[in-house]
Amino acid sequence: MIQDQRKNPSTSKRKSIAFFQPGSIRPDNDLISSSHVHMFAEDVHLHVMPLGSHARTKHKFTVELTSPDVEVEKIIRYAFPHNGYVQHSLTESISEFIKQCAFELAYKGLTFHEIVRGRQIEDRRTPSRKLREEPPDPERMFFASHIPGQVINIGSHYVQIIPRVEWAKWRRAFILIPSSDVWRIEIPKQLGGYKNHPQLLRALIKSGTPLPKFINDAMAEQKELPTFDFKEFHKQQDLIAANETAVWGWAGRELWRDQTLEYYQFYRHVCFAKTMNVLREHILLSINSLLKRISFSSNLVIKGLPSLAELDETLSKMAKGEISFDDAWNAIDL
Repeated sequence: MIQDQRKNPSTSKRKSIAFFQPGSIRPDNDLISSSHVHMFAEDVHLHVMPLGSHARTKHKFTVELTSPDVEVEKIIRYAFPHNGYVQHSLTESISEFIKQCAFELAYKGLTFHEIVRGRQIEDRRTPSRKLREEPPDPERMFFASHIPGQVINIGSHYVQIIPRVEWAKWRRAFILIPSSDVWRIEIPKQLGGYKNHPQLLRALIKSGTPLPKFINDAMAEQKELPTFDFKEFHKQQDLIAANETAVWGWAGRELWRDQTLEYYQFYRHVCFAKTMNVLREHILLSINSLLKRISFSSNLVIKGLPSLAELDETLSKMAKGEISFDDAWNAIDL
């Protein structure tokens, strides 16, 4: 049996603020309004794990502990609730967390969670999904709580910046959280890393701009429009999006379909599947590192989904003409 190796597990109260009022955090309007950024992040969310429960997917995948332990599985399920609700299985719990984490990484490049020890969450359950079980031992529980807003690292602490409009409510401008209580996840280096991710997002924002500024200015001032090739403008925008997301293999929802061959379109789909494999395993590795920090000796593994080697083989066979495009699609379709 897997044991929590801490002899006297400590409990801690949450220090960060879990929720700010809508509109408190000044949004990046360009990022939020960009259709290309939204499509990119949404596709990452939709493809990093199979949709729905594992019972309804093509691949009968599971998330398991390398050393099975019912009590530890329960602790992990309570640590990663989905929308505040504890899931029935370890597979559902970790799958939903990976999808949400991947979405945040696609939008921001990194995400922060505060690790709270002890039972800090209410036992909330929907009527249709009641869990007929006792919750885990409170002394062994932990909770990965997302830290919203701006978070910066200063020495041995992280700082959660409180929006100015909420200073009076919370009677402070920032909150200090010990680094030992913060779990930070970044975009993996294979996908450009956190420092390069803003460049990709800026390119997607520009590639989705409907019209260049000088055209908008001319229209606003009701001036005669200069000679301008709108078709070529949008073509170049689509190619910029294709180029900047090449490391991800994003297919772009056929934005550049008219400028590329059918082979290249399926090539991008398979490359995106490889990227999702890398991102999925990266997040899982981060979860396992967290479990080690909490002093659990077992790791989580995902079984039943296409491996990186299998996806490489699909690319190789497609390049040699040994399989059809439909075969390639079936190999990556989750």
